[in-house]
Amino acid sequence: SDWSSDVCSSDLMVSIYIRVSTGEKVNVDVDLNSSIQELKNRIGGLRSVDPELITFVFKGKILKDECLLEACGITEGSIIHMVTMKKKS
Repeated sequence: SDWSSDVCSSDLMVSIYIRVSTGEKVNVDVDLNSSIQELKNRIGGLRSVDPELITFVFKGKILKDECLLEACGITEGSIIHMVTMKKKS
C-alpha cells in the first residue's frame, strides 16, 4: 500500500496504546527507532507527568529507557502499561 508513504516517510511508524492507571488507553503514533526515554518524554508532556516518574511495562517486563521500541518487541497495536511513581518527598 503506497498511501502511507506520503503520510510518513518511515516504515517504522506504528500506532500503539498507552494504558494509564485510570484504565484509559491513549493512542500514540510512534517511530520504532525511537527510545523508551523519548516515549516517556512525549507521554509525560501529554499527561503532564514528569517523565522521570514514568515506568512502562510491556508483556510483564519493565522497559529500559535506552531500549529502542523495536528492540522491545513493540509493534502496531501494542499496549504498553504506564505506571507513575509518586514523587519522593
